[in-house]
Amino acid sequence: MSSSNGAALMPDLFTTEPFTLVGTQCESGHSSFPTRDFCPVCYSTDVQPIELPPSGTVETFTTVHQARSRDLATSGRSGRNSGR
Repeated sequence: MSSSNGAALMPDLFTTEPFTLVGTQCESGHSSFPTRDFCPVCYSTDVQPIELPPSGTVETFTTVHQARSRDLATSGRSGRNSGR
């Protein structure tokens, strides 16, 4: 899956050697990550893949909390479809 020559490990997310995030840029210059089929700003479908610069601004993020399976066992809940 990976390559030592800088080929993309996951072509729609990043490359290795050097590590670079891959996003898309529309004809108006709007960039986004991860890659998209259209520009989320101007809705243009004329987007091209680009290697993103090594620094930038994070505008949003998500934190997902997940209990370990043994924690669920001691809490009395199965963790799946617990009826709540």
